[in-house]
Amino acid sequence: MGRNKDSKVRSDMMRYKILMCLLPVMCLLMLQTAFAVEDGLMLYLPFNENLKDLSDNNFAVEVQGKESYADGKFDQAFEFDGATNLAIQDEKEGAFDGISGLTIGVWVNQETHHDNGIVVKLTTAGSFWPCSYNLETWSDQLAYFDVGADAGSYATASYTLGEWYYLVGVFDGAKGEDRIYIDGNLEKTNKRDEKTVPDGTEPVYIGCVSPGSYYFIGALDELVIYNRALTDAEIKENMQGNILAVDKVGKLSTTWANIKNQD
Repeated sequence: MGRNKDSKVRSDMMRYKILMCLLPVMCLLMLQTAFAVEDGLMLYLPFNENLKDLSDNNFAVEVQGKESYADGKFDQAFEFDGATNLAIQDEKEGAFDGISGLTIGVWVNQETHHDNGIVVKLTTAGSFWPCSYNLETWSDQLAYFDVGADAGSYATASYTLGEWYYLVGVFDGAKGEDRIYIDGNLEKTNKRDEKTVPDGTEPVYIGCVSPGSYYFIGALDELVIYNRALTDAEIKENMQGNILAVDKVGKLSTTWANIKNQD
């Protein structure tokens, strides 16, 4: 009887020690949950060996070419071979165009400078201008973000080859400007006449400007599209992978349950 009591005391002490060790981690998870950036999230593709959209919209993603995955910035990434693109149909009003704010964010890894489209939405099939928007890298070694007509000036930024970088394009209709970020840092602001993202019926293309032209070669990870302009702080939060609060809550609940169930 005494040995059983001693065993229970030791077990309780072990649970207490584990809890004390994990308490800082649990507090950090709770803090990250509070700062998860979900407001206005229209599309979220983690690319973890599938094409499931984890936003509330659950958009279907069509592969036009080869479906392939590689090691990503977080878990897995989608690998583009220069002949493959993804397409999401514009089926929800106010999701991808006709909106006063827009943010596109994605982790990018490419080995060469080449003309391509990373995330592009055209207003009219076969016509590059005016577009709803384009986020792309070009053979002049610059990344570009633009909304609307070809105004002759663009939000541009330099980027690094052969390693992951976080590329973000923001359109803020209230301020009349495009902004481009690399790794959370604002690189350039470009004034625009547009107050809303031009509306059109063309799909959102990922990995090309349009099927058959200007394909991206490399890997993309953690792609998000918002129907609002994110703040600098929110962009930095997304860089840490804090997109969905539910992921953090699940991890926290699992950790606590495991501690309580230990014998």
